Amino acid sequence: MYNGFEHNFEKNLRIISNVVNDDTMEALEQTSALNLNGVILNLLNVNEKKIVKKLIVQNGASLQSEISWMENMGKVKTHKTIRDLARKGILSVEKTGNTNLIHLTEDIRKIFLKNS
Repeated sequence: MYNGFEHNFEKNLRIISNVVNDDTMEALEQTSALNLNGVILNLLNVNEKKIVKKLIVQNGASLQSEISWMENMGKVKTHKTIRDLARKGILSVEKTGNTNLIHLTEDIRKIFLKNS
């Protein structure tokens, strides 16, 4: 079901997750040569970037219904993109009533939200 890009992305994300620990994060914060946020965002497609950026702006969480209201995002596209991001380990989905609460995973939160 996965195409080659998704397989390579997941493999690279696992490698990044294994390499990046708290000590490494402190070292990366002190060096401006490597922008980890940019590297991760460059690995995502346009719709995935939109969702991740919205979650970053909203401190790591948003309702799925709010995401589907974004420009050029409908319910189906939102659902499929969130499903793909969840499979990649970038976010998690929590059922809440008639919608879902979408969270960045803890590892991704540490990378994008420094004060969390």
